[in-house]
Amino acid sequence: MSGTRPRPPENKAPSKPAPPPTRLKRMRTTETLTRESEPLISRNVSIDETSEESSEIVFARSGLSRKSLKRLKKGEYDYQAVLDMHGLRGHDVAPALERFLSEAKEYGYQCILTIYGKGFHSTDGKGVVRPTIIFWMKKHPEILAFCSAQPRHGGTGAAYILLRE
Repeated sequence: MSGTRPRPPENKAPSKPAPPPTRLKRMRTTETLTRESEPLISRNVSIDETSEESSEIVFARSGLSRKSLKRLKKGEYDYQAVLDMHGLRGHDVAPALERFLSEAKEYGYQCILTIYGKGFHSTDGKGVVRPTIIFWMKKHPEILAFCSAQPRHGGTGAAYILLRE
């Protein structure tokens, strides 16, 4: 028959080209961190609960208040921009994230969301983007804290990032 295609085998999903990285998307926000009544900075020690074995990630630089970190983990801050990194290769992650953070800082954003997935569709079933992002975010001086997103925003395949003012 003309105009028809054979169905893919039941055990294999049809292949799609990887989507291009998403540029900075402006989000509506009802609350910004600059209007917070609580201070973001305190004298607390830094927190690092990121590891390869753990699916949840939590990282905060020394000085971030525990209350701010708790609110970030609960998804209580409105994120102001989203970067979807599905389909990126390991070597493309740092430049994409650097551009995204630069644009977010330029707009004055303080809370952003990065979506990187869990690596289920990678060739070896193990993601390369997530470990690269975690490593890079820990070293970036403009990032105060980051943690796994709430399930409604991507869960362990995404992270909220809190930026310095």
